[in-house]
Amino acid sequence: MITKITNSPGEMFDIVRKAFTFEHAALVPHSLGLALVFQDLAEKYLKPKIQVVDVLLNIFSEEVIRGLILTFFIFIAGMGMYIMVFVFDFITGLKASRKEHIISAGTPKGYVRSDKLWSSVWKFFAVIVISSILSVFSCALVFIDQSTLHQGGMLITLFFFFMVISFDVHSIGENQERMFGKKPEFYKKLDWFFRKVGDLLMLRIKSFFTGNSYDSYSEPYNDTTKNYKDNDDNEDLGNFTRQ
Repeated sequence: MITKITNSPGEMFDIVRKAFTFEHAALVPHSLGLALVFQDLAEKYLKPKIQVVDVLLNIFSEEVIRGLILTFFIFIAGMGMYIMVFVFDFITGLKASRKEHIISAGTPKGYVRSDKLWSSVWKFFAVIVISSILSVFSCALVFIDQSTLHQGGMLITLFFFFMVISFDVHSIGENQERMFGKKPEFYKKLDWFFRKVGDLLMLRIKSFFTGNSYDSYSEPYNDTTKNYKDNDDNEDLGNFTRQ
């Protein structure tokens, strides 16, 4: 336990590395797109409907109060979405590990590993810590600028939430494969999409430096496309099988 507590900083921020390096940063484009859409909807439709109590106007301006409330709402909504995905990933991971341990050892006893449980604890704690820091930073920006800077702070917070949620959705697909021997079609297509986006990003970066065209790249979807496998990156939530 002491070792786990000592190694907690590395465990906590490992999720950031895994999410951003997954399939050549393939989670970045759609996470940024979702963050932009969500942030725009919040600014246009939610913020104007926020009712400000008169007594608070004696302390802050109406725009500052609305900005603070909107930031808090985004934090709560993001954490709510992440908790739902985290719990489902955790449960499916436990079921998959239990099945694997029964096959290998003939009994479900001992299929839970304490180090993997600690890894999940630190991962969840990391999301809380990082998202809280980003939210506080966004709140601080409200007092400087209620438009561009504050919107940028909210965008970064939303982007982080969608990144970690997307990575855990992928993890759920891996758990399904461990339980049933194959991934559901939805997760196969999702992995293909992530991989193709990652490859296109890498090709775009290479073409920027080399001047070569990447327009000819094409990889049609098929269910035989290789699954993403990386022992380090997939050793995540719910993977508790005792070695």
